[in-house]
Amino acid sequence: MNRLEGRTALVTGAAQGIGAAVARAFSAEGAKVALVDLQAAEVEAVAATIGGKAFAFDLADTGAIPGLVDEVETALGPISILVNCAGICPTQGFDQITEAVLRKTFDINVIGPFMLLHKVGTRMASRDGGSIINVASISAFLPKLEQLEYGASKAAIVSMTRSAALSLGPRGVRVNAIAPGVIDTPMTQANAERRSRIRGITKEEALQPLIDAAAVRRMGSPEEVASLVVFLASGESSFISGQTIDVCGGQLMR
Repeated sequence: MNRLEGRTALVTGAAQGIGAAVARAFSAEGAKVALVDLQAAEVEAVAATIGGKAFAFDLADTGAIPGLVDEVETALGPISILVNCAGICPTQGFDQITEAVLRKTFDINVIGPFMLLHKVGTRMASRDGGSIINVASISAFLPKLEQLEYGASKAAIVSMTRSAALSLGPRGVRVNAIAPGVIDTPMTQANAERRSRIRGITKEEALQPLIDAAAVRRMGSPEEVASLVVFLASGESSFISGQTIDVCGGQLMR
């Protein structure tokens, strides 16, 4: 039997990269998947390939999140799995950081995920429980040139995960996070391109030190990350909560 048979999952950032891989993996395991992303055409295309339902939505519009949750549950049934994957990663020199960019990063990477976690988690707790997986990053634990805003937002996700797990655990809701390293996604490629312009080097030269820092000496794939997310969403991880699990090929060892 499929591990997620009949369950409803909401996945943000599902138009590409890790989010799209998670949506595909959930569908393959029997889940009904709500794919949420700002990129309407792209998320519709992914949804069409797996029989999921797409929802074009801007996570920065935090006031509309309760309506989104209502819409998903009306269409697909009670949500028992939430994956907060959507995020942005400004890549710029320290002197170029502005309050506006910092606020936008936290709106999308922290406030939006919190509002979803709070709304969905409260409903899960009033029903039969569920599993929430937040996508952090090893940037939460390592200093990063040109990505101060991103690293700070992912550190907030790690802290939020622990506190939410403590609050919701007695009511049957598990909350975990994953911390990917260098994964071959459109975001990673775009960030490398920005870094190459900042540093006056090629994109390949910008990526190579990150690849060399991993024990396995390569980038990971979105599918490798998705496998971990499926595990955390399933009953196989029933005694795991409040954890941030690195999936980085050994770039960070703790």
